[in-house]
Amino acid sequence: MRSIAAATLILAMSCDSNVAGPTRRAALGQSFDLRVGETATLEEEGLTIGFTGVTNDSRCPIDVVCIRAGDATLRLTLRRLPQPATVVEVKTPTPPDAVYDGYSIEVRTLLPAPRASTPTEPNAYVATLVVDRASS
Repeated sequence: MRSIAAATLILAMSCDSNVAGPTRRAALGQSFDLRVGETATLEEEGLTIGFTGVTNDSRCPIDVVCIRAGDATLRLTLRRLPQPATVVEVKTPTPPDAVYDGYSIEVRTLLPAPRASTPTEPNAYVATLVVDRASS
């Protein structure tokens, strides 16, 4: 029965143009890495998270001395069947976490760190995320 639910989830994701691929597995409360264009599936929860990109990165470059640390904004596509996909933006450093359908999504790290001398390629980002049940 569980494999049928997983197959249904993967099939639904492949039909949704808002969810990125390829897909990796993730577990509730455990950190996992996503590259831009990848999707994680929390099969037990019926939840998928796609990392579609970084819309703003004003973090202080590692080769510069800054007055403030700055932040970055990540765009994530979230979906829990049977609901439609939802796009959220999450800023680093967190909190605040993104909250979606009873789950909190925390960004632990975003790599690579910016450099003043070299712009970061849009597809080079890797986010470390943790998904947990949101506190009420």
